[in-house]
Amino acid sequence: MKKYLILLILLLSNFLYAQSIVTNNKFDSWAGGNAVNWTKASIEDWEDTTTPYGGTGSSLLIISSSANNFMYQALTSYYSPLDSFLVSFAYKNGFTGDIARYSIYDATNGAYIRSTISLESSTSWTTFSARFKVPAGCASFLIQLRTLASGDSVWFDNINVQIIGQEYYISDDGLDTNNGLSITTPWLTLSMINDTVFYHGDIIYLKTDGLWRETLTVPTSGSDGSPITFTKYDSTGESGAKPIIRTD
Repeated sequence: MKKYLILLILLLSNFLYAQSIVTNNKFDSWAGGNAVNWTKASIEDWEDTTTPYGGTGSSLLIISSSANNFMYQALTSYYSPLDSFLVSFAYKNGFTGDIARYSIYDATNGAYIRSTISLESSTSWTTFSARFKVPAGCASFLIQLRTLASGDSVWFDNINVQIIGQEYYISDDGLDTNNGLSITTPWLTLSMINDTVFYHGDIIYLKTDGLWRETLTVPTSGSDGSPITFTKYDSTGESGAKPIIRTD
């Protein structure tokens, strides 16, 4: 009889610290007064600062009178359709009342994944994060950083876009007719895992104290920076025993 334990920390540290897919995300590289790998659209000026949030430089946008002003970076070939992402960055307004904004644009389908969002005004470094999912058929999307109005100035730094996974739940008192996407709707059998196509960054949670007498065969794999992770969960908030998979 063989006995397998699903360990809580299996690949978890790699998942939590997945590498950003944004190039020059701290604006450490500048050439000819321009932030390398970033494109500006109708921006009057941008420059680095001697007091960045991280790294050696950060970008200052000074908006012209044009209605469509932003800087952006196109992200392609780093992901699969329907992947989920976490976008995060630090920003600081040049003056009280200036407003930082961001948006996520589907360059393939010509539509916003996340329409332009205005952030709380702050003249000290402030961090922001949000999740979004790439729609089917999207081969390229833009991370766009903006200001609200003409004359506004905002510094941006530490812009990160990381692939995050879908969460799946398995419990020995679940149902295979459930969708498996929450603690309250877990799958029952490991065959649901064996028959599911997972993407890099996905996390599969097995309930503590659970026992499965079947074979686990994961059909897909993750990547070095964003693995498929197996770990445990406890719906009661208590620290239960590790889940066990046995094959006789």
